[in-house]
Amino acid sequence: MTEAVSVNVDNNILVNYLYSTILAAATDGDAEFEYDKGCREYFELPEIYVVAGGKAIDEFENLCERRRLLYQDIEDFILETDNDIFEYELGWGDSHSNSNDQTHLRKGVKMNMHKYESTAEQLSVIRRCFQQMGECKRVVLDSELDEAFDQFNDSELSTEINRRLDIDHDAEILVDAAYIEKHHGVQILASTDPDITEDAHQRIVLQVIRDILYPEINLDIIDPRDTTVQTLLS
Repeated sequence: MTEAVSVNVDNNILVNYLYSTILAAATDGDAEFEYDKGCREYFELPEIYVVAGGKAIDEFENLCERRRLLYQDIEDFILETDNDIFEYELGWGDSHSNSNDQTHLRKGVKMNMHKYESTAEQLSVIRRCFQQMGECKRVVLDSELDEAFDQFNDSELSTEINRRLDIDHDAEILVDAAYIEKHHGVQILASTDPDITEDAHQRIVLQVIRDILYPEINLDIIDPRDTTVQTLLS
């Protein structure tokens, strides 16, 4: 039997899998708000052992809660104004959203809603998203993720990564990845974030980690859209 390949996943991998698979199934395919981006087979094939660091999990949980409140806000908007979802804008109610959620609303939710002619149909989909989001998050973390690690804190390392690249919280994702490789031997980090996967950024990250933490670091940063499971197993 082939030994499983361990892959450490960024929070965007968890998000893409939740939307393309778990939430889509929970809403009978009506809430396909995010694309798979090659993430699905990483979770569904037994040859891949999926782990995540504490920062990625924290970011994932925060996003799920923001989105849950966003869907509740949209539901309230439709009920209180009798307008359809296309009139809704972030900031109408009490949800706290960021630029990522703005893109999700515009390119995910609203684009998906063009196939529904009535506000009643739109409301039904959004209500199910609001009701199912918490449970779908738990399914991903408790059933789909093979192992979770606590967050590693190294202010010197994260500060230097940010000084060189200015990538905000993504530096903490990379700190976790460095320590998970050092202590647990997980040499692959999967992400769809170009701030992490861009070749020039990867070279800088590896050099910083080698200089500050671990000269023998062997960390391969991949994008599932470019690196299939079959490639990892070959």
